[in-house]
Amino acid sequence: MNTRFSRYNEILEYIYELERQGKVFIIQPETPLNLGRIEKNREKLTNVYNIGYKEAEKRYSAMMEYLAK
Repeated sequence: MNTRFSRYNEILEYIYELERQGKVFIIQPETPLNLGRIEKNREKLTNVYNIGYKEAEKRYSAMMEYLAK
């Protein structure tokens, strides 16, 4: 439990490295979402959904290019 944050960071770095190598395509918000682990506030959840949807719309062309490779 004491090393969970460092393992999490290592995994993120690994995923970002895979993206740099062109092995994965990542869609993620540009800013932190600031949600609890078990969020129940519908307004916050709807807002986060909309943020993700807009990010996916922005990255759609790039994702289609990636998938065509």
